[in-house]
Amino acid sequence: EVRKLNADLELPGSIRECGVDETEFFAKLPAMADRALEDQCTTANPRYPLVREIEEIYTKAYFGK
Repeated sequence: EVRKLNADLELPGSIRECGVDETEFFAKLPAMADRALEDQCTTANPRYPLVREIEEIYTKAYFGK
């Protein structure tokens, strides 16, 4: 339903569709994942994520999966 709403509102469905360069995105991915892990909200999750899991979430968001 969220994807449908985004389409209805003509919003991008991925980070890539926002015009973010793939090479630049993946060059900065490790730093983004580290910063997300350091965020104080991360500790409030029911399960503490691994850095690779955060990277996987970012990658899926980049490709719209």
